[in-house]
Amino acid sequence: MLVAERQQYSYYPQYDQQHEKGRQEVPTQTVLPREQAREKTGEQVKPKTKGKIMPMLMLIGMFAFSCLVVGRYAIINQNHQNILKLENALEQEKSRQENLRVELAVCGDLNRIEKVAKEDLGMDYPTKDQVQVVSLFNDSPSEVEKTEHIQHSKKTIIERIIDMIN
Repeated sequence: MLVAERQQYSYYPQYDQQHEKGRQEVPTQTVLPREQAREKTGEQVKPKTKGKIMPMLMLIGMFAFSCLVVGRYAIINQNHQNILKLENALEQEKSRQENLRVELAVCGDLNRIEKVAKEDLGMDYPTKDQVQVVSLFNDSPSEVEKTEHIQHSKKTIIERIIDMIN
């Protein structure tokens, strides 16, 4: 049976230096790094590409996924901002529509219309002389002549008023 010599390894170099001074020198075997040991034995070192490629691919995949997530959040935020703008515009249009409804209700009031017509425009109810009743019967030639006569008399009244103003 073959037994290896015991070697004492030290992890603290300053501790190792202090004890070497007081200790006798014991012949120890030199420890070579792995590459040097393989070179001496003639083995060729194969690069560990599989062990390096997988973590890099995972890192690239995680980066791509995180970019995708951040991009989606950016799109969601942009859509949210557009929704807020549209809701604000909708509220403004509802307010405008309500104002128009109030204005329409005020303008549609018959008492207000009468007041504006009398005060601002100087209008008044027509007198009995200004009212003309026209009844239309079947379109016989005599009836058509009567309506033409009425229209002709209206034109002459308007022309008379214009002549009086001039």
